Amino acid sequence: MSFTYTVEHVSDEKTTTRPSTFSNPHLNPSAIKYTLDPQVERFHRSLPDTNETKLHSLPAIAAELGFAHVFVKDESQRFGLPSFKPTGASWAVYKTLCQRTKLSTDVPIEQLKKALSRETDIKLVTCTAGNWGRAVSRIATLLDVKATVYVFGAAPESTQNLIRKDGGIVKYIPGVPYDEVLALAAAEAQDTGAMLIVDVNVEGCGDVPRTSLLAPTSGEGGRRRTRSSGIDQGSAP
Repeated sequence: MSFTYTVEHVSDEKTTTRPSTFSNPHLNPSAIKYTLDPQVERFHRSLPDTNETKLHSLPAIAAELGFAHVFVKDESQRFGLPSFKPTGASWAVYKTLCQRTKLSTDVPIEQLKKALSRETDIKLVTCTAGNWGRAVSRIATLLDVKATVYVFGAAPESTQNLIRKDGGIVKYIPGVPYDEVLALAAAEAQDTGAMLIVDVNVEGCGDVPRTSLLAPTSGEGGRRRTRSSGIDQGSAP
């Protein structure tokens, strides 16, 4: 299904309907045919600590700008982590592991875990500055799969410890740019047969980046629109 929202102009009260996600048709004509996969939403709702993100009203800023409403989307709690990253990472890991075990992506988490328990060589490798690595580690731990997380030098020790707490095996690479650390992660995946789970395009990652980008659109919030504000009231996907 495709979601839309209504915008009402402050000065003349004219309304227009817009797609919830804008894609430049001149850059990618196929992107305008955007749909939400209901399997993604069902999967997210099956995860621990699932919840809709909140929208906080900022009436003073709205008045200053001459807008009817201004909202801030609060991404500080996504499946128990302080970022939107778990939304995409969890689905990317889940879909990749379902493909590996030849299961449909609509199977329950416990069924996938049972299939994974019969495998001995499934490992994940990723690269991060922080939140993505935590997210991959968290879903890997939930599925009883090991995840090695390459962390480049900008991430402090506190971030590395959080990744470890979420179950990730940290490989900290100081003094090296992110792209080079990413290449190291990709090389380990190729050498060991581990599955590369990253949110950027790199050889060997397959469809993972696209999968991780599409998943954050799931959520009930996208269905509750109001004519007056043209935006969700109280929650968002």
